[in-house]
Amino acid sequence: MRIFLTVTWAVCLFVFTCSFDFNALLHHHQADFRLNPSPDWSELLKLDLQWSSEAWINRKIGHFIGFFLLELLLSNLRGSKLAVMTAILYAALTEVLQLIFFEADGFTTS
Repeated sequence: MRIFLTVTWAVCLFVFTCSFDFNALLHHHQADFRLNPSPDWSELLKLDLQWSSEAWINRKIGHFIGFFLLELLLSNLRGSKLAVMTAILYAALTEVLQLIFFEADGFTTS
């Protein structure tokens, strides 16, 4: 059961972070993925600190909580150090995947 919950939460994190329009997902329960055939890989190196944007701050808080919950679920399966490393690697993977999928509002969900 723990493995099922952990995998389910990891899939939810993928959907939340890579869907085309997060607002449609949140309000209308519509997940939409659109492939970006030529992602701008330089976006991975950008530091987009938008402290004045409430939406950006809420998104960052959501990411922190989401990946913290993933780490907690993983720590029930394996040791704490391995759980932290796995959660960090999965967070990095979703950062890469966000470049492959378009986002409606013009910036990634990270």
